[in-house]
Amino acid sequence: MTYAISPITNGLSVDQLGKALWNESVPAGVYTITAKTNDGNFTGTTTITLTEPETGE
Repeated sequence: MTYAISPITNGLSVDQLGKALWNESVPAGVYTITAKTNDGNFTGTTTITLTEPETGE
């Protein structure tokens, strides 16, 4: 499988098992992850929404 994220953002990636990983530098927003089989015959997409953490105030 190959993975692509749109928009490309430093600190946001997909590991070899397909797990989305991010750190605190990634801004809140909606990101699209596209997965494609190695032979290119199948493609799937999903979106993730990252939000700012609640401050508890």
